Amino acid sequence: MSDTPPEGDLVAPVLDRIDAYIDHWVALAPDAEFLIDGGPTLTGRRLTWSDTRREVDLVARALIGAGLERGDRVAYLADSRLDFFVHFLAATSVGIIWQGLNPGYTWDELLYVVADAGPRIVFDGTVPGAESPVQRLVAEVDDVERAIAVDGPGWSAFIDLGKSVDAEVLADRREAVEPLDPAFIVYTSGSTGRPKGALLTHRGVCYCGVTGSTARGAAGGKIICNLPINHVGSVSDICCRKMIGGGPIVFQERFNAGAMLALVEAEKVRVWGGVPTIFQMCVAHDDFGSADLSSIEQIAWGGAAMPAPVLERLLLATGADRC
Repeated sequence: MSDTPPEGDLVAPVLDRIDAYIDHWVALAPDAEFLIDGGPTLTGRRLTWSDTRREVDLVARALIGAGLERGDRVAYLADSRLDFFVHFLAATSVGIIWQGLNPGYTWDELLYVVADAGPRIVFDGTVPGAESPVQRLVAEVDDVERAIAVDGPGWSAFIDLGKSVDAEVLADRREAVEPLDPAFIVYTSGSTGRPKGALLTHRGVCYCGVTGSTARGAAGGKIICNLPINHVGSVSDICCRKMIGGGPIVFQERFNAGAMLALVEAEKVRVWGGVPTIFQMCVAHDDFGSADLSSIEQIAWGGAAMPAPVLERLLLATGADRC
């Protein structure tokens, strides 16, 4: 793979580490919104680029303070929410390989991918009070040393571990990360056998984010992320690409057609991304005809072909001039 994208005006340079784009955009627009918890059961928090850098550094220090080394793995169980992406950026920034876990997994599916990846810590970002399998993972997977609930009392103790990690140690850990180091691991669907883990590198994600954002346009426009966090579509195609292009991400914990239509209208979303089934369900929803979707400039999909009648209705209902 060439280190140089195609010639032309690029939205950003190809950097060596995924989280380095935070600093890139902090220098250009420190007070611009970046991460937004927009779903009806989420926190409503809104982080600027500067806010995000502070939160990422806080978690990165804690991960170092917890004894995690370059090449170690951690896993994060949650629906799509702001905190998952902060955790991803923190872990990968210091050379830790990150794994997203889908709360929709069956126990056997969850056990297999966790045992195969071997994370030292599993972070539980599910809704407090919900039945969680993370303690069972600690008991049954040898590599998993402990579990930490993101919304529980153990989170504060975890963050306190970073207080002894100074700026020089943090900088040294980040300096040691190589462009071809694995950043995160995703698993295939397992349709032809057991799911297989695929390692995605910092350079690969950065390169694809720059070229994709440049080619598709609307790099600075808001997008909704409601795909499962174990999927490359969520982590790389939506979140990392939008970060690299300098645009805000609005999180919706799980796809719901009515809630997504309302979120597009409320947040003036400019890029509407997903899989064709998402769009089919939105078009079929009772609110589709009344929702103000005029902010949409681009419709993007993957995973399957978009039915022509669905695309025609989307283009008529939105201001999209490209797909």
